[in-house]
Amino acid sequence: MVSTFGVEPLHPQGYGAIVLLGGEELVNRPFIRSEEETLHRWFKILSYLHKEGAVFISLPSQHGIAQAIIQQKPTKFLNSELVERSKALLPPHSRLITISSDSLTIVSLRQKLESEFSGKLTSHISTNGGTMTLKVDQKSSNEILVALRALQKLRSIKNKKLLSIHVDPYEI
Repeated sequence: MVSTFGVEPLHPQGYGAIVLLGGEELVNRPFIRSEEETLHRWFKILSYLHKEGAVFISLPSQHGIAQAIIQQKPTKFLNSELVERSKALLPPHSRLITISSDSLTIVSLRQKLESEFSGKLTSHISTNGGTMTLKVDQKSSNEILVALRALQKLRSIKNKKLLSIHVDPYEI
């Protein structure tokens, strides 16, 4: 039986073997949660494996996900992910906030936020100028989110187009 993720038929005795293909492509997708999602998908599929079944993994054996499967210890991989994210100041150790609007609004908003919250955030504007991503430490995130909510209310009262704001987006 060949299947794609999410539509695997269940077998009453479990599968005798599972071949996990496309590992390199799955973990190298250009978004922050590609490895996390791959681990989730593969462990879900492995739950259908018969207790004496065999597994083929299309990742090098030294890869963290392959090791998690071989050792049957997904928490080891997840803990190493948390350490890496801590070093890079990525969620859950910081907050990412994406704000989308027209480029003039984004540039103006960036200036206001950087002057009001100096030292509490870093900002990056997309190449097309329509999206700004803020990296905020956890301590300051509530203060900044309250300010953004107030800005949305003000924009609504003035009948201006609302900003599209996403906190810790799935993809960046």
